[in-house]
Amino acid sequence: MLTVLLLAGAEKLINLAIASDEITKSGLAPLAGKVLRLNMAMPDIRLDILFTHERLRFEPVTTESVFEQRGAMNEHQQATMERARIGH
Repeated sequence: MLTVLLLAGAEKLINLAIASDEITKSGLAPLAGKVLRLNMAMPDIRLDILFTHERLRFEPVTTESVFEQRGAMNEHQQATMERARIGH
């Protein structure tokens, strides 16, 4: 809950700054319709940043992957994912 409130505050502040600068606003045009996914380990935050022509939108990520899971991961897949998560 706190994370959502912090994200909403950050989104509002960033969008206010974007709205006050025409150069930055015009720089968003090529990114319109695109999504940037951020996966941070410390603090543990996963969020999508959605770009429009005039603003950003932050959305917390509720799934581990951008793709649907077909079934449970086996032990090897789980270990590989954990290893990748810690940066090896």
